[in-house]
Amino acid sequence: MLDEQQQKMRDSLRQALINWARNTGETSDYLDNVPLQCLHPVGHWYEVPNLFRNGVLARLLAERPQLKHLLLHNVDTLGADVDPALLGHHIQSGACLTFEVISAGSKTEAGVLRV
Repeated sequence: MLDEQQQKMRDSLRQALINWARNTGETSDYLDNVPLQCLHPVGHWYEVPNLFRNGVLARLLAERPQLKHLLLHNVDTLGADVDPALLGHHIQSGACLTFEVISAGSKTEAGVLRV
């Protein structure tokens, strides 16, 4: 639980980030790649622990007890979908997590895949 000053700081930061996104273009690619300006942790990993911390995963499982598999993607991968072959591989492997990894080669710019 945050105290009043901490909550004010959190609210102020969120509003500043929302305003920044609106002013720079909410759907534009972020290509500056200046670490101090990045809005995400390296690897975008905080989404997973936040599902536990904020109760979203618990609510999701309570509302959908039949849920067996969950696709988790970053906000900047809005068009992400499941490849049936990869989902089948994931299920057959029995792994609890499967990740897509791409190299930062000639088809990427600042970690953004260009096809």
